[in-house]
Amino acid sequence: MDDVNYLDVTSSSGMNLYAYCNNNPIMYCDPNGHVALFLITMGIGAIVGLIIAAVKDYKDDEESNVWSYIGWTLGGAAIGAIVGLATAATLAGHFTASIGNVITGVKTLIEIKETIGLAAFGYAIIDNWDNAINGFTHVFWSGKDLAENGARYLANDVGGKTLEMTRLGQYLSKNFSGDNFNLAAWQAGSRFFANQVIINDTVFFVQNMYEFNMLSTWATIENPILLQKFVEIIKVVFGGR
Repeated sequence: MDDVNYLDVTSSSGMNLYAYCNNNPIMYCDPNGHVALFLITMGIGAIVGLIIAAVKDYKDDEESNVWSYIGWTLGGAAIGAIVGLATAATLAGHFTASIGNVITGVKTLIEIKETIGLAAFGYAIIDNWDNAINGFTHVFWSGKDLAENGARYLANDVGGKTLEMTRLGQYLSKNFSGDNFNLAAWQAGSRFFANQVIINDTVFFVQNMYEFNMLSTWATIENPILLQKFVEIIKVVFGGR
């Protein structure tokens, strides 16, 4: 039986039991385990190292040296792992990000570059490395200034960040707020911020029910992304009846 603990009547997608498989449980599934990119690149590196050792052995025309094979294989694996870890951190915000997370990360970075600009693209990569190294807790909010201020206070209390507290968010606040507000730019930033969260992670969400909106960025972009990752969402709700 499907687990219904994540049902959320305040979200446009919170009642959808098939959000995890893109609304198509016949053709898609969510298998246990996600292969980290660095494991793939480590394996490729090991194979390359082994091939190099074999070529050198063939050219030298000497008696095979098992330690040479071991050394080249391990060296190739180490280099491959480092490349994979660095790539995952740059593109997905986590050293152990899966291939799927990295692909999604590439898409969000391209969206940021095309929608917001090159400077924002650079800030997003820095934010990814910040998240990979420090692993900050993501705090989301919905409900205008009251919710934003509450989320910022909560983020400071738990050692986390809201989108607005990241380098990308600060850039957006400076250039795409007020009279220069750009919905597409903020949506791209929100999608990037939500995609930084890893599978089965825990996040916080602050909701001002006085300003509840089924078409909010939280309801239409952030929450659906988190649901697909089986993220635990700790909610702080105020206002309403």
